[in-house]
Amino acid sequence: MVYGCVILLIAVKAAILSLFLIPACGVASLYRLFGKDIGMLGDLILFKSDGSFGDNLIAWGTHGPFVHVEIDEGNGQWLGANANGITESLATAASWVIPVASYTDLAFIGEGLAWARRQIGKPYGYIDIFDDSLKFFGIPITLVDPRSLDCSDYAARYLVVAHAAGPLGDLAQYPQSVSPNDLARSYKVN
Repeated sequence: MVYGCVILLIAVKAAILSLFLIPACGVASLYRLFGKDIGMLGDLILFKSDGSFGDNLIAWGTHGPFVHVEIDEGNGQWLGANANGITESLATAASWVIPVASYTDLAFIGEGLAWARRQIGKPYGYIDIFDDSLKFFGIPITLVDPRSLDCSDYAARYLVVAHAAGPLGDLAQYPQSVSPNDLARSYKVN
């Protein structure tokens, strides 16, 4: 009986607290108050190198620690571009999050997610990776294959559709050139 009352009291306090906190600081900021970065509906999830040669090469070539990005669907699923193309997968623990709701409205996040889901099944954008490597070596050629997307091209296009690409600046005009580290730098993720 006592435990039930304590649990009920905690639930009531949390509900009352959320009524004041959500309008005051926004949904995206609410989970930061508890000292955690957790993905929420429409957030971008960044991944650091696992120490493999390929990951280290991406980190070195894009001047930062991040090597991959996915979109949080808010339902325990993530959308991302990988060797199998654009896929949906089960979410795992997230450590580095771009809180997209801080940059746009929920309705636009819904539009962005609808667009992102329509991309499922498209092939991976290896040509984007090749294009990025040409730029790294100072070769100013842009190759574009609109039928395929790499992870950060996919995420950048999602941000454009979700009206949350403001921090990308001019990079938003060329999403195929965006890297996970460009996203991290633009949205101030350490």
